[in-house]
Amino acid sequence: MDCSKCIFAIASPEQEGCKVGRLETLIQKGKAVKDGDFYKLSQFCNLYRDKNWDGGSDPEAKAKEQAKTSFGIGVFDDLSETTEELNNTLELLAEAITNYDTTKVYVVLSLSSVRKPEDIVSLAEKLKSKNIYCEAIAHRFLFDDKIRETEVFQKISSFTYMTKLKGGDKIKKSVFTDVNQSIFYDLDQFICFQSEDAVILHQNIIKSEYFNYKNFDEMASTIRDFCSEKGVLGLI
Repeated sequence: MDCSKCIFAIASPEQEGCKVGRLETLIQKGKAVKDGDFYKLSQFCNLYRDKNWDGGSDPEAKAKEQAKTSFGIGVFDDLSETTEELNNTLELLAEAITNYDTTKVYVVLSLSSVRKPEDIVSLAEKLKSKNIYCEAIAHRFLFDDKIRETEVFQKISSFTYMTKLKGGDKIKKSVFTDVNQSIFYDLDQFICFQSEDAVILHQNIIKSEYFNYKNFDEMASTIRDFCSEKGVLGLI
């Protein structure tokens, strides 16, 4: 792709820069070279917009909002953790989400139907009370990971990155902000991030690999180890 038809290219007629600051970073990373009057990019730019795009009154702000990294989170309850441990993980998760952008994160709770209905409602309301988008599913058969994971991850499959947590897991307050900094601003191309107990995977790798494993934890562990060995694991 090149910048010749992008509305954010600064050119008169030769391209001199980029209104949204992407070109400078891509040049530094060796991903943009001059080709005639404009730069040719060897890395996809998710802020590229042509003249047919409706940018409204503030195109730069609208494009950045559209391209900001989104996250889908599945929280799984298998009854081996206490309600307190589950609550603690949800508290950490809520803190990380509100530290980032509540409109860019969606949480699905897969909870045991053995738990009291009021406890299930309470766990979901803990997040909703902080303006976090969330829903809870009461699962009867906790031993069937594939059924549970398929139902949960289908609900969040449109989000850029996804992860799975369980009661007792820890997650950094800055985790979502850090991933967004890496992907949106630094233009890194990591498909996998590790942050404390969370392995965060790009949606494309999940869609490509999940049915080879039919188990998120096994898949995530294998991908994380492979990325670590190749030096392409995002550590945050």
